[in-house]
Amino acid sequence: MDIIETTVTPVLNFISELMHNPITRVILCLILLFIGWKLIGWLVRKLSKIKMTDKIDPTLHKFFTGAIMVTLRVILIACIVGTMGVQTASITTVIASAGAAIALALQGGLSNIAGGITIMFLRPFSLGDFITVAGVSGTVADINLFYTLIITLDNCHITVPNASAANSIVTNVSVEEYRRVDFTFGVAYGTDTELVRQTLLEIADKHELVVKEEGKEPFCRLSEFGDSSINFVLRVWTKSADYWTVNFDINEAVKIAFEQKGIEIPFPQRDIHIINK
Repeated sequence: MDIIETTVTPVLNFISELMHNPITRVILCLILLFIGWKLIGWLVRKLSKIKMTDKIDPTLHKFFTGAIMVTLRVILIACIVGTMGVQTASITTVIASAGAAIALALQGGLSNIAGGITIMFLRPFSLGDFITVAGVSGTVADINLFYTLIITLDNCHITVPNASAANSIVTNVSVEEYRRVDFTFGVAYGTDTELVRQTLLEIADKHELVVKEEGKEPFCRLSEFGDSSINFVLRVWTKSADYWTVNFDINEAVKIAFEQKGIEIPFPQRDIHIINK
């Protein structure tokens, strides 16, 4: 027992002397901050991979993981500041006296946090959804405390503040399994309208991605008389993921079919009569 005390006591005294040295204390605290910062990141990543978390919605999982990491790191900083000998009571007093100024400075950030919480509870969109919000269209890649990350069709990363996302009109095309694709085709006056209608319906019926079930059958009718054409509307249903494939395919197929059957696609034109006086 005497041997242990003889060995441990000098070590504790040495550590105590180091902690009383301001420079050494700062260096040790910075080391602890670095280690703690990395440890928190590692711990949160490990927790996020636990099998129980697989049952949590991916959007909520990512949001709360970020919130937990921020909270733990704030606590770590507070502990390090206390270890450095700064009186927490004085820190609280300073923060309280500067509360109004801090609130004004963080007004935008706090509104974004509130917006993020609103998005989590109301769920207008989730990770992986294709949305249009605040004038931006793309796939939702990340939702954190302050902003929503959207990747556009041309692979640009656009950051939308959560406050704007929560208070804007959101168009979410990924929620429903099926979407309707609407087309308008104009043909020349004098064209056999039944031939046009049958041609368009045949094209829709032949496409393998177009839904044919009851209530979602392809629909085609003459819709209006334009200045230079009579216009037909064609409406088909498809799975949301196949929307653009069906859109492009049917446009191309209609162009080919009209040419083969001699159906004229008109263009705006004017007849000018010159009268010689």
